[in-house]
Amino acid sequence: YSTNTEKWSNMSSDAWLTYDKKIGKDFGIILTAGFMSRRETYDATNVGTNGGLSTENWYHINASVNSTLSAGASYTELLKYAGFGTASVSFKDYLFLELTGRQESSSTLPPASNSYFYPSLNTSFIFSEAFHLPDFIDFGKLRVGYGVVGNAPSLYAANNAYNQSTINGIVYNSVSTSYGNDFIRPEEKHEFETGLEMKFLQNRLGFEASFYHNRIVDQILQLSVPPSVGATTMLANVGELKNVGFEARVYGTPIETKDIRW
Repeated sequence: YSTNTEKWSNMSSDAWLTYDKKIGKDFGIILTAGFMSRRETYDATNVGTNGGLSTENWYHINASVNSTLSAGASYTELLKYAGFGTASVSFKDYLFLELTGRQESSSTLPPASNSYFYPSLNTSFIFSEAFHLPDFIDFGKLRVGYGVVGNAPSLYAANNAYNQSTINGIVYNSVSTSYGNDFIRPEEKHEFETGLEMKFLQNRLGFEASFYHNRIVDQILQLSVPPSVGATTMLANVGELKNVGFEARVYGTPIETKDIRW
């Protein structure tokens, strides 16, 4: 018999400030700045009988066969916060540019590298609004984007700490079989994408095509190490992943009558 108490707590806060301004007839600008934070805690305790119940159907800690009970406790805490800003500029509602930046901090990284910055740039050009095109072309847009995203390790994975326990009242420490890393860095994903979207014949025919190139650097992984070092795995920034691809989609409405639309 055992009893457990668990408590999860999640506190989030967000603050935004936006400025929207039309400059003359042609230009528009939108500026955004903000702050976000998240704090997660988990608190658990448990106690149970040792050796089973001494009396049938008496479900109580005092019914433990052995006087030394089975007990444990756990507490974890995670804190992340970030400041961010965006700037969007438009020209005549057919040319758009957006810049973003985010400075993020995470408690799962060592103090020397627990804050990291990642930006992005996106632009789009609706050339069907800018030029006089043939009548069968209803819409045309070209877009290009590049961005970087940071990622931190999971909770306590980077920590180097002892496990503490007792034997007959004597306290002893032991090293975990999974080493952390005091010099771990956040991994980064760099992504580039460009695409074209077209619509024809009163929007009854269209297609979208895009090309993308993704690259992850400083990937965070658990590496196997010789057991002679005192552990079996160690957290490290290793490897690089790359993903390149092309996507296309074609859609249309070949039949459209009063009663049927396909």
